[in-house]
Amino acid sequence: MKKYLDIKLIKILSLFYAIIVFITFIKRLYFVFSRPRDGGFNWFDLIFSRTILDWILVMLFMILVTIITKKMIVANTKPVIIVLVHLILSFVIDWFIFLFAAVVLYLMGRTTIVNGIKGLSLDHFMFSIDYYFTAYFVMAGIIHIYYYLERVKNVEMQKALLSNQLTISKMNTLKSQLHPHFLFNTLNTISSLISSNTKQAQNTLADLSDLLRAILDLKTDNLITVEQEIKLLKKYLDIIQIRFSDHLTIKMDVKRETHDALIPSMLLQPIVENTFKHGFSYHNTNLVLHICIFKNKESLIVEIMNNGKPIEESYNMKNSSGKGISNVIERLKTLFGSNFQFSFKNLKEEKGVVTKIVTPFKIAESIIYEPLNSDL
Repeated sequence: MKKYLDIKLIKILSLFYAIIVFITFIKRLYFVFSRPRDGGFNWFDLIFSRTILDWILVMLFMILVTIITKKMIVANTKPVIIVLVHLILSFVIDWFIFLFAAVVLYLMGRTTIVNGIKGLSLDHFMFSIDYYFTAYFVMAGIIHIYYYLERVKNVEMQKALLSNQLTISKMNTLKSQLHPHFLFNTLNTISSLISSNTKQAQNTLADLSDLLRAILDLKTDNLITVEQEIKLLKKYLDIIQIRFSDHLTIKMDVKRETHDALIPSMLLQPIVENTFKHGFSYHNTNLVLHICIFKNKESLIVEIMNNGKPIEESYNMKNSSGKGISNVIERLKTLFGSNFQFSFKNLKEEKGVVTKIVTPFKIAESIIYEPLNSDL
C-alpha cells in the first residue's frame, strides 16, 4: 500500500482543498453577518462541522482516490475505465462525507440518528452534489497531472541515463581504436632503434611503459585536466624526440588559468603525431612544433602549429589522416555535440600549418596536482 501512497501529492491536494474550504468559510461568514437570523447562529456547525471536519473527511477520501488512481495507472487501465471509476467516486464522495460526519457528530453528542439519516437523503445529496462533484474532478485532474509529470520526469531521467551510457560506450570504443593506433607506431620506432642504438631502445621502451601506465590510470575518464593531458603528451614527446633527435624543436605555451580546465583525454597526441607524419618532408627536415593552450572568454583554445609541409588544396582532413584525427573529431562530437570547433589550415604569413580546437571552458573541481613544468 505504501508504494501507491505519494506524500507530496497528498500535501498538494490538502493545500488545494484547504483553499476551497477557506473560501467557502468566508462566503458563509459573509451571509451570516449580512443576513442575521433569529435565534443566533451555530458557530460550532460553521467552524467544525462544515469546515474542519469537512476538510478532514474529504482528504481521507482523496487519499483513497490517489491509491486507486495510482493502481490503475500502473496496471495500464483503459482510459474509459478510469473515467468511469472517477465518475462513480465523484458521486460516492457526497454520501461518504455526510455518513462519516454524522457518525463523528453523533459520537460527540452533536446530532441524532434521525438527523444523520436526513443527511443521507436524496434531497440533501442533490443540494450538495455540484460542490463535491466539481471539487472531486478538479482534484482528480491534479492527481493525473501529477502522475503524468512524474512519469515524464522518470522517462527523461531514463533517457538521460541511456544517453550517458551510450556516450561512455561510444567513447570506450573510440579509445580502443586510438590506443592501438598509437601503440603500433611507437613500437615501430623502438624496433628501428634496436639495431642502431640498443640503449636508446631500452630507454624508449621504459618511456613507453611509463606512458601506457599513465594511460591505464585514466581508466574510463573521458575528460581530464589540461595539466594531466600535457603530462601525458610530454611522455609521448620524450619518445618522439629520441627518434627525431636534433631535427625536432618543441615549444609550449600553456597558460596558467587553463591548467585545471577539462579537455578530452589523449586529444593532443594524435594531432601531434599527424604533424610529424605530414610535417617532415624532403624540403622540411627540421620541424618546429609550437603548442599553445589559452582561454578566450568562455572557450578553451588549443593551437598546434608547425613549420612543416603546407596542406595541399585537395587534402581531406577526415579521410587522409587515418584513424587518429577522425577519432579526435568523433570524440569531440560525442562529448560536446555541435559545441566545438576543429580546423587546420596553412599559416598565411609564414610556412607551416596550424591546427585549432575550440571547446567550452570548464574547470575541474577539487583537483590538486603537482605544478606543471612546461620545459621539455
